[in-house]
Amino acid sequence: MRFLKKKGTTIPTKKSKQKLHYIWILLPLFVAGAIYTLSYIAFHNVPEIVIHNLGSNSEKFVGRYARENLKNLSSLGPRLVGSEANEIRTIKFLTNAVEEIKSNALSKYKIEYQVQTASGSYIIEDMVDIYQDIKNFVVRFSSPCCNSSSALLLNSHFDTVPESSGAGDDGTMVVVMLEVLRVLSNTTRSLKHPIIFLFNGAEENSLQGSHAFITQHEWAKDVKAFINLDVAGLGGREMLFQSGPGHPWLMKYYHKSAIHPYASSIAEEIFQNKLIPSDTDFRIFRDYGKIPGLDMAHSYNGYVYHTKYDRISTISNYGFIQNAGDNVLPLVRSIASSEELENPDEHSEGHTVFFDFLGLFLIFYTEHIGIAINISIAVISITAMTISIWAMSKTMDESILFILKNFGIILSIEIATLILAAAIPIVLALIIDATYSPLFWFSQPWLIFGIYFCPFCFIMAMIPAIYLKRSSKTFPLRFGIQLFLHAYCVILIILVIVMTGLSIRSTFAVTINIAFYTLSVIVNWAVGLQSRPFIWVIPVLVSQIIPVAFYSYLSQIIFTTFIPITGRSGCTSLSDLMIAAFTVIVAVLTTGFLTPLFSILRRPKIVISGFMVVFVIFAITMATPVGLPFTAYTAAERHWVFHTKRAFHEIHAGNDTSGLDPTIRTELKNDSGYILLPLDRYSTISIEEILSRSKYSRTSGDCKEMLVCGVPVYSPEFKPMSNYSYWVPAEPPIIPEDYNAAIELESRVALNERTTRFTFVISGPAHMQVFFNPLNQCQLVNWSLHEEFPKKDYFKESTYFIHYRHGLSSNSFEFYLDFEAPAGYEGPIFDIALIAHHNNYPIEHTAEFDEFLSIFPEWAVLTPIVSSYESYRIY
Repeated sequence: MRFLKKKGTTIPTKKSKQKLHYIWILLPLFVAGAIYTLSYIAFHNVPEIVIHNLGSNSEKFVGRYARENLKNLSSLGPRLVGSEANEIRTIKFLTNAVEEIKSNALSKYKIEYQVQTASGSYIIEDMVDIYQDIKNFVVRFSSPCCNSSSALLLNSHFDTVPESSGAGDDGTMVVVMLEVLRVLSNTTRSLKHPIIFLFNGAEENSLQGSHAFITQHEWAKDVKAFINLDVAGLGGREMLFQSGPGHPWLMKYYHKSAIHPYASSIAEEIFQNKLIPSDTDFRIFRDYGKIPGLDMAHSYNGYVYHTKYDRISTISNYGFIQNAGDNVLPLVRSIASSEELENPDEHSEGHTVFFDFLGLFLIFYTEHIGIAINISIAVISITAMTISIWAMSKTMDESILFILKNFGIILSIEIATLILAAAIPIVLALIIDATYSPLFWFSQPWLIFGIYFCPFCFIMAMIPAIYLKRSSKTFPLRFGIQLFLHAYCVILIILVIVMTGLSIRSTFAVTINIAFYTLSVIVNWAVGLQSRPFIWVIPVLVSQIIPVAFYSYLSQIIFTTFIPITGRSGCTSLSDLMIAAFTVIVAVLTTGFLTPLFSILRRPKIVISGFMVVFVIFAITMATPVGLPFTAYTAAERHWVFHTKRAFHEIHAGNDTSGLDPTIRTELKNDSGYILLPLDRYSTISIEEILSRSKYSRTSGDCKEMLVCGVPVYSPEFKPMSNYSYWVPAEPPIIPEDYNAAIELESRVALNERTTRFTFVISGPAHMQVFFNPLNQCQLVNWSLHEEFPKKDYFKESTYFIHYRHGLSSNSFEFYLDFEAPAGYEGPIFDIALIAHHNNYPIEHTAEFDEFLSIFPEWAVLTPIVSSYESYRIY
């Protein structure tokens, strides 16, 4: 027997009736395992592929046809801008496919197509994007009986990155579009509006194909909404991760049409805040076309994204194509038959909150309704907890101030506990990173549970258990635990208020937790279970089933998407910190209303210590070969290896003041070798191990003298890695004379005493970049690179970046730069460098280069590129 003091009296209570046998922990663990299994199945579930279109399937998406088209498209190999595979063979493939669809289409439909060849320029991020003679394949599908000119645009891209045959990115969506076109052309149901199918041929070059269409094609003026289809992996379900902006009616049709809904505005906010190092054509249509749309993409198995493993042989289940078709086909039908498409601006109502539950159904509402929901649930929750506290005071025959005082103490403890619990995984991540063990979870994501999740749960459960043990003589255990749960709910309410004030639409994820816990509080009070030992726990546990299922599903989305991304986010990204932070977020949402319940068990500290036992076991496992981040084929480390020749020059003004003989050129030095970019946090470790028998140096020492540190960066996202790259001297690469890259200073003309115009011509392969940087106090005051000269400080960096791509029919580009120098200045005016990548035509590797590539381990996936770097300092 023990005694509970109450207003001068003692009330005997039996300790055995206060706590459950610890064996009961197995029941919630079993339920949690079942819930996670259910969410796992829901996340990975895709339909069986349809193999024929007979009978009732005559108007259904047939995955088998798409599969065969994908095999044929992938057989063309890598399809880079400027290559025959992209500009000729893929265009022929699309032409033949559409001609076959036309020949079998119902006579009431009109199918016309064009091959667009376009040139243009625009400014995106910190670069000027220039393209010449790139190709798009555009199809217009309409019914003569419908006279609407408002069209729906459906977009995917057929070009790829080097080495990749693009079975996923974006061959999957290309063949989905072809099958959608085939089915629509045989359906008896007429559509109200025409549909434009854009197969764009230059997405991988900073979205050039979509820009060419939306700014130049004659059909672009008719487009009133779009659906963009992309892939950042291979397999799984396609997620709708961007909508609008400001057009909730699009989500209405997705909700109505999608058979297998998979969408989240959380993903939208993550993507638009640039936490994912990618972009899609959605941006171009939104910013340059000023039209609303939907952005959908596969992201499962992102390990193969932009590698040679993005190929047909990697696919084990073609159900993901059927899944995409089952969603896209009815969605296209709905929007192309909608009233809103006639004039979308009349239906703009602000941003949308949207999410699916285990792929079963979609929930969506406007941002304004979301604010009202967040505030309403917060008010209801506070009211319910206030009533609960009042009921406690009545049961205990204590004043409500006594309960509130204890609640204030518990709230302070819970806040401190949450901060400490969140800090532990973060600190562990920093320690792991500092001890050169990052990405231990890259190929074995299950390690995250033991290393980051379990320490969080240990702290969240242990501190309440210690406090409740010490306060058991003055406060009933059941009420103490309930106050801890209330305190956690208050913390979440504060979080919701802050997030709502910041207009974060992802707030709904926290609101869900509050809503279901509040429901359990109301049930416990209304039915009278709150004061009864043990049984009050049942409504709490039951109320957590749906939230835990949702958060388990959400966690799989987050980790499946972000873990592969860390393999290409650069060596400066704190990948472990990011994964630990995501783990904390998931743990906060899933465990906050569960961990205090451990205190209802006998010997709770021993049970709770099980989390640390698991942590120790996982930590030991992490130190074994299992903790090596990479595995061959399935989770490989990426390496871009540039076999490069470099030359460095100075150009001084000649004696001819007419500008016809403008230069005296001096070559300062030239060299050649291999350059490796560290694409992940572990790269510097693995690269130095790989190069241990080679003579190498870091490029950081060249940054002061060479633009982008002398590194032939391939695309904008590689720029930050140039300072951390590796240089290995080697013999020059083999570059055919016809494809040599060159930058020539054609003329130098004084516009006034301080301003000089420098005219350049660049020539070479289809993939080139130009960097230039004003020196000392000289300033760039004008150029011909784009129709508008950017305002001062438009670019964040002093080094200007020209991203230039061309098709088969172009190989040179002329532009001028006007520089203003200080009065009487005679020093260097600017540096300029031309970088060229020879990957759009067959090229031979040297035997030495092949031998160098062979030293990489089997868990490395290589993208070898022959390149050149030519730099000039202009006086």
